[in-house]
Amino acid sequence: MSELKKNKNAGFSLIEVLIAMAIFAICLIPLLRSFVVVSRTNAKSRQTLNASTLAENVIEQIKSEGVAAYVGTDTPSGYKTIDGVNYPIYTLSYSNRTFDDRTYSMQVTLTPSTETYNDAGTEKELNAQKTAELFTMSNRTDAFYVEDTNVLNSAAQLYVDSHSGVTLSEVKQNMETQYTFVISNAGGIQSVKQTVSRTYSGNLVGTAETASIFSSLQTGNELKSLYIFYVPAASGAKETFIIENKDNYPLDVYIVQQKAGSSVFNKKVRALTVVEQTKTDVNAPTTIRTNLALSDFNQITYQHDGSVMDSMNSVTAPKAFGFYELGVDENMVGKVARLYDISVTVADYNGDELVTLTGTALR
Repeated sequence: MSELKKNKNAGFSLIEVLIAMAIFAICLIPLLRSFVVVSRTNAKSRQTLNASTLAENVIEQIKSEGVAAYVGTDTPSGYKTIDGVNYPIYTLSYSNRTFDDRTYSMQVTLTPSTETYNDAGTEKELNAQKTAELFTMSNRTDAFYVEDTNVLNSAAQLYVDSHSGVTLSEVKQNMETQYTFVISNAGGIQSVKQTVSRTYSGNLVGTAETASIFSSLQTGNELKSLYIFYVPAASGAKETFIIENKDNYPLDVYIVQQKAGSSVFNKKVRALTVVEQTKTDVNAPTTIRTNLALSDFNQITYQHDGSVMDSMNSVTAPKAFGFYELGVDENMVGKVARLYDISVTVADYNGDELVTLTGTALR
């Protein structure tokens, strides 16, 4: 009896192929579905991440600039009454915000905060309290002049050592100081130079102090503010400030009187002169902020158009230079609260909301 030999080269039968294809299809469909789900999830996550980044950037911008600077001249969308004062609410909408080659829409809502603090058991509205109108200071964006609290003693002693017939107390009480700050914006490069000179009976005490205290070429950042921390004379009305801003560069100037020893704040200032190229009746580029009252300045002048001098008063000075007293709210349209709640909502191109982030910012 002969054996039947198997054909080793024989292929799969049609039925076997069909069964294999059916099994493969059954396994493939769930895999394809999982790929689609994963792809959609990744896309959604990317959209959410982009939206969160956009919202965070806006919140940080508002915190950095302040609410007043961010809204600019935008009209309030409503008002909220806090401690009897109507504070403006702002709602700003943006379309076609592009990020990561995708387009988004955004709505920013700024609402005056009703946060309170406890004062001896009594809850008080935070926005009704005096707070310092100071933003974050940085030597990368701000110019600083800070006097040593012993500077007048040192200068007076220098004069007494070289002049006979005068006492240290007499020189110290009657020494006059002129502070001159020149702001330049040439070719987009900002710089600030200071000159401080002291005189007694018309004679120069020592030598004038001159120095460059800021250069955007060195810091790599644009100039934002000039801070002047000075020591008052023992008797009032001995200081003169000259802010020369002939390039009309927008700048906040902080004039801060330091407390030297037992001396008291709010000493009189002899004069303040702001120099600009062209007269600006309202909202001049130079803004003055100070811990002194407007009445503490015996004379305020505005030099413009070369040598034209305008004498400013309690009405014209605030209109031109703001002249905001540190710790007192600024009388802007409708008044502006110091503390605002921020809400930023970002949606995709279909208008579907992706994310809403919140934060808090000053003014």
